[in-house]
Amino acid sequence: MNEKKFIPRQRAPFVSMGFRLASGDELCIVDFLDLPDDNVTKVETSIAITKNQAKKLIEGLQEFINED
Repeated sequence: MNEKKFIPRQRAPFVSMGFRLASGDELCIVDFLDLPDDNVTKVETSIAITKNQAKKLIEGLQEFINED
């Protein structure tokens, strides 16, 4: 049996109010946004991913979207 190793989270998940992307040749920065007020936008957290990681993320999201 193939058991998955438990990986603890250091921070609780949050619901992002939006995101923005900045990309170069080999990396993409994804900023997850919070909109606490009408005139305020803050970057809650960011990740940097490679093209290979982006492809895996797309595959995982497509699987999530298509499951019913």
